[in-house]
Amino acid sequence: MTEKEKKKLIETAEEFEGMVVSMQHAMQVLKEAKLQNANIYIQTSSGEKLYALIDDEDSCYHKVYGMSKEEREEALEKQEEARIQEEMKALEKVPARVERGFKIIDKAHKKWDDCVAIRSRGMFYGTEIDHALDVMEVIKTGDFAKAHKMLLDSGHSRESWELIRSIIITFMKKGTKFYQYIANVMEEERD
Repeated sequence: MTEKEKKKLIETAEEFEGMVVSMQHAMQVLKEAKLQNANIYIQTSSGEKLYALIDDEDSCYHKVYGMSKEEREEALEKQEEARIQEEMKALEKVPARVERGFKIIDKAHKKWDDCVAIRSRGMFYGTEIDHALDVMEVIKTGDFAKAHKMLLDSGHSRESWELIRSIIITFMKKGTKFYQYIANVMEEERD
């Protein structure tokens, strides 16, 4: 296809009216359109246009991901392998995290084991458990100011902050007092 023919196809192509939910679905729509010689394009959420009569699968993948389909699949496979390795490392830490927690929390809480196991499989592979334990150790000494500073300096997102808050309140008698302390400090700062 010449550049002139390609330019004409681009100028006359019509946008696909339907909804495309995945790259695989886009490839299916474009393939069917090409079989019918329909000059359509799909506009991706990033603004790229994928043309039925111009683009092949690899050019579409390059436009969207900056790599071929095969390279994308290899990258996803490596990513999944790395995720599994991270999860395995985190799961190896479960017994130590459980034991450490039982030294800090006020009583042998039946749900502590479950919490550690679940969070170790979560998005952060238990790092929020580790941080909650670090803060809980300081709370146990009664140094609420230092524990508060640890939380402030941690850079946690709102969701992560809430998760750590929930862990501390659930598993420590002083947890509620600690968060009341934080509320009081914040109130004083507003005044």
